[in-house]
Amino acid sequence: MFRASKLPAAMLAACFSILLLGGCAKVPYSLEAEGDYMPAADENAGVTLTLAHSWTATSTTAVDSVHRSLVERFVQDNPAITLSEDVLDNASLKVKIKTLAAANALPDVFMLLGSDARMLLDNKLIMPVDELLE
Repeated sequence: MFRASKLPAAMLAACFSILLLGGCAKVPYSLEAEGDYMPAADENAGVTLTLAHSWTATSTTAVDSVHRSLVERFVQDNPAITLSEDVLDNASLKVKIKTLAAANALPDVFMLLGSDARMLLDNKLIMPVDELLE
């Protein structure tokens, strides 16, 4: 029987939360000289966030269960944010992300393989979040 360690699940939860919240800004992130995040002018304004993933509600894997619970908690904790989810199997998701990347129409937040990240970074379709995590 597979027993998931709590540390990887917690790390996944933290990373997912940062990525999910990253799409909530109405303007691109900017860092002041001191490194403070510059929030949108009206933080109470409604936001629609698109999320493409493969965490199906019927999956019983530990990772999918953790992700689903994080999505549900995010929706409950952020009523001003409308979350538009696109749930696909892994193969379909990979094709869809590549197709949307070609059309420059990527979702706000999405899963991707590490091997696909370089192409998206090189084409400035995604940005590093290192500064936001420091």
